[in-house]
Amino acid sequence: MVQHSDLAKGQLQSANAKQRANNLWTKLADDLNSNGPPVRDVAGWKKVWSDLKTHTKLKMRRNKVSISSTGGGVSNYCPLSPMEEQIINLLHMEEAVSGLPTSTWFGTSSNASQDVSTINDIVEAVLRSSQDENMNLNEPAPAARRSLDESFQSAKRSRLSNQNERDNLLKTQVETQGIFHKESTKLLGYIHCTMKELAT
Repeated sequence: MVQHSDLAKGQLQSANAKQRANNLWTKLADDLNSNGPPVRDVAGWKKVWSDLKTHTKLKMRRNKVSISSTGGGVSNYCPLSPMEEQIINLLHMEEAVSGLPTSTWFGTSSNASQDVSTINDIVEAVLRSSQDENMNLNEPAPAARRSLDESFQSAKRSRLSNQNERDNLLKTQVETQGIFHKESTKLLGYIHCTMKELAT
């Protein structure tokens, strides 16, 4: 599988890809059976490979959940065998389970902890300056307070653009539902009149 990674991934790309895959699987089955038991046909070894990939990916997911879970207790982390490590590297399963490092994440930005620490520093500076200067509400805000306001405003603007998109989608959905309900009411009225005529 290491020598034929395209077969391992099921991504053979050639004019006779199916024939080439069958030939490679037949050779692999012969090699494995000569070192047996177990002895299996091509379909049996294909299932073994499929099961290996499935169980390895499942184990990775469970380990990821175990690492990110909170609440203490006994860890459910299960160490990976050397063969499972090879399968993960060969098939790039880390990307399948954890995602590409360049992909877009929803929620907070990747430097959210840095943003929070910066804001915390500004908040502390504002509190210190307000205590030191005994500020009242009528005095102008110090530089630290302005910096805090600017940080909050920039965060608010980035959330606002996403919020506007969601609002537009929601508005379209509500309008579509309104048209549907209006048409449904009209149709029900027609059915009601028809049923009255039939009853008469």
